[in-house]
Formats: sequence, structure tokens, C-alpha cells
Amino acid sequence: MLSIPVANTFTGIAMSIGYNKVLAIIFLALGGFNVVVNAITHGTPIAFFSGGMSLLIGALYLSRTYFIVESDRITVKALLGPLTRTYEFSSYADLQVEDGGRSVYVREGSDMRKIRVSRWLSNGSDWDRFVAEIGS
Repeated sequence: MLSIPVANTFTGIAMSIGYNKVLAIIFLALGGFNVVVNAITHGTPIAFFSGGMSLLIGALYLSRTYFIVESDRITVKALLGPLTRTYEFSSYADLQVEDGGRSVYVREGSDMRKIRVSRWLSNGSDWDRFVAEIGS
């Protein structure tokens, strides 16, 4: 039987950080409510569209990875589509968490560049594990 390692530490295997599940549930609830109310009241097509978009965003928040941390890079994935943004570094010492654990920066030469990820959009336990692993 083939054994596949779980991707949850910085030991050369990627750590996946998911989206905030509470936000996903809020989007799903609001989207579902919107669609049901508009179906009952014969709402406008734009109202159905906004409800459908809320449902889609909620479903994607539940199923997609927000960003992946590897031994030499952080890759931020788009919520929808194949786009990614990669931030490279030589060691975890090049990463800093500031603003009370809400912002992540990577060293680029003598400058610090903010990585476009946020704590409130991340799964709380994933974020806490990420911050603990980089030593901040």
C-alpha cells in the first residue's frame, strides 16, 4: 500500500492554509437566504445572480486552499481560477509576522515586502500553526 505524507509541516513538505470556515458558512447562509427569498417573491435576475455568487464564494471558501507554505516559498492561490502569486525566500528567518500576528512580510534584500495574506481570511488553526512554525 502506498503511503502519502500529510502536508502539514515545514519539514520540506508544503503546509496548506485554508480559508476561514466561518466566512464560508456566512456566505452560504446569506446566498441561500437570498435565493430562497427571491424565488418566493419572484425577484429580479440580478438578485438571483448575487445570491448565486454568494453561494459560489462560500463553496469555494470551503473547498479551496488560500496559500501554501513550502521550505523556500509561499504561494498564494486565487479563489477562482489558476492564478497564483509566489513569494520566494531563502530561509524562514526571512519571514516576519507583525501587527499582532495579522501581517506577514518577506525579506527581499534589505527591504521587507508584505505578503498579501490576512489572518481574518485564513482558517484560524491553520494560521496559528503557520505563525508558530515560522517562530514569530
